[in-house]
This record gives sequence, structure tokens and C-alpha cells, in this order.
Amino acid sequence: MEILFYIVGLIATALCSIGLISQVVKGFITKHVKDVSMLMVLSLCLGTFFWLIYGIWRGDYIIVIANIIGVSSTFTLLIQKKLYKNY
Repeated sequence: MEILFYIVGLIATALCSIGLISQVVKGFITKHVKDVSMLMVLSLCLGTFFWLIYGIWRGDYIIVIANIIGVSSTFTLLIQKKLYKNY
């Protein structure tokens, strides 16, 4: 049963990561992130950062992996919002 929880965690990580990474890639290609809410990016960045800390504290590598991807993606979106604000 324990393996089922890990599989579900991996699937959740993959699905959430696909959404964030696709937005980052689209931002790099189009250099257009004006329609992406700054509040959403900031809250996701902080939220995933705290989930990362929580995962490290718990020793749960699935939470850690998911949130390393999440923090990296949302931080990249944050940088894109600053770099491409005139596009």
C-alpha cells in the first residue's frame, strides 16, 4: 500500500510540473507573460518554497522533488515577469 502512495505522489508531481514548466517554456518562446498574474506567481513561489522546507523537514523525497521543480519554475516565471514587462 505504501508504494501506491508514492506512485500517486509521483503522478501529482508530474502533472503539476507539466503545467508550470509549459508556462515557463511559453514565456521564453513568446517573451510574453503580461497575462500571468504577479500575485499568482509570488504566492506559488512562496507556497512551493514552504512546501520544500516542509518536505525536507519530513524527509519526504517526493515532496522535496515536486517543490524543487515548483520553486524553480515559479522563480523563473518571476524573473520572466521582470525581464519581459515591456513586451
